[in-house]
Amino acid sequence: MPMIDRDYLPNGVREERRVSSHVIVLALIVITVLILGAVTGLMVHIVNNGKTQPAETPLRNPAGMLYTAHSPILISGNAGFTNYSGVVWGSGTASDPYIIADWDINASTTDGISVRDTDAYFIIRDCYIHNGQTNLMGGIYLFRCANGTLSNNTCLNNRYGVELAFSRNINITGNTCISNYFGGIDMYFSRDITLSNNVLSNNGIFIDGQYPSEFTAYDIGTSNTVNGKPIYYYSNQSGTTVPGGAGEIILANCTGFIIEDQNLSNATVGIELAFSSDIVINNSECSNDFYGIILLSSNNSTVSNIKCSNNEEGMLLAYSTNNTLWNNNCSRNLDGIQLAFSSNNTLSNNNCSSNEGYGIALSFSNSNNTISGNQVYNNTGYGVYIDLGSNNSVWNNTFIDNNGAGDHYDSNYPQAYDGGTNNSWNSTDGYGNYWSDWTTPDAVPPWGIVDQPYNISGSSSRDFYPLTTTTPVAIPEFEMVPLVVMALLGMIVLAGETKRKKRPGP
Repeated sequence: MPMIDRDYLPNGVREERRVSSHVIVLALIVITVLILGAVTGLMVHIVNNGKTQPAETPLRNPAGMLYTAHSPILISGNAGFTNYSGVVWGSGTASDPYIIADWDINASTTDGISVRDTDAYFIIRDCYIHNGQTNLMGGIYLFRCANGTLSNNTCLNNRYGVELAFSRNINITGNTCISNYFGGIDMYFSRDITLSNNVLSNNGIFIDGQYPSEFTAYDIGTSNTVNGKPIYYYSNQSGTTVPGGAGEIILANCTGFIIEDQNLSNATVGIELAFSSDIVINNSECSNDFYGIILLSSNNSTVSNIKCSNNEEGMLLAYSTNNTLWNNNCSRNLDGIQLAFSSNNTLSNNNCSSNEGYGIALSFSNSNNTISGNQVYNNTGYGVYIDLGSNNSVWNNTFIDNNGAGDHYDSNYPQAYDGGTNNSWNSTDGYGNYWSDWTTPDAVPPWGIVDQPYNISGSSSRDFYPLTTTTPVAIPEFEMVPLVVMALLGMIVLAGETKRKKRPGP
């Protein structure tokens, strides 16, 4: 049924009767309005297969549009498109798609509109879906769907605004997604998706998949915006400098790009690289996002001078190799920098402090990564956390007050964790890390090295050369030393080793 906009009713309808003549006039006006409404309804409603086709309406926002309240909608299979499930028109063909339109849906208890396992043609348009964030429920969710169009919907304060998984041939146009927690438009393992004229505010878009084609098979133009700034999406390109003023940047199967001098904050992901290589990211800010920067299956790239603060994850590398993260500030996130299934990366001179989780985390299987020269302060969890992986090197970092550590070492509050194998917590030439809870004694040479190793939680790993100060001291060379001096030094070292053997283990 079309709804009458109360703002256009005569004022007398909302007033009490004053005199009898006014009553007659008002009655005539009401009768006229009702007749016109009925005639209009007959003109714009055509019955087809038991469904009613609504009149075409212009794009309207929630403040100016009258919606009809509807409970959350779940459609499973082509047979699930019924009047009961919110369909107001159509038979599911390309020329006559099912239409779900004009609903106000509170998603606080379950996903607002969920469509699963269908290949019928359908349109979801002009719906207002909100409040899913209360219990982490989504706005519009398509799972294993094809041939759908999402048009002119508003998704506000949900877990995500629009989410696609294992879907294809979907057109997403003219939607407004505001302050959805995990993302405005999230797309997983999907292909042949077109995005145009979508307005995203305080959230953005995110793409995930397993193969390059699940990242490159998108048409995402700059008509899509994040916080009023264009989304720059590139696929299968090389040798480009991304223009300034971006709202979000996504590179899929690209090489040789330069990204610099950007402010990519208050999005879902500031910068996302997928199956890309030889990318330079420099001198930018990615704060108040869900992910600051993500590298997925991306290699040989450099990320430097980036501020990534107040994100869920500051920087995330997954299945990525031979990348350098240098001189970045990854503070006040859930985790500062996280590596997952990634090898041969270098993390150097980064500030990973005051994060709610870990400063630097190597999750799952990581190998041959170097973590050196980083400032790791005041993280609620471990300063560096390695749950699995081997042959990683952690040295010359500064650890201060992580994991509840105090001024003196407490085995209940060590500042690092190592659950892997054959990881090293000092360099081959004798430099360890500075630990604020382990700075003495230093009674025997080499000077500037605490005489006893620092015990790492989780395994038998130790830092055998913990530093007494935050500035590493030079360790003397042992070549060309007179035999008498060598003998004396040998005696001192043996005495020190005897002390270490007497000290109880971890």
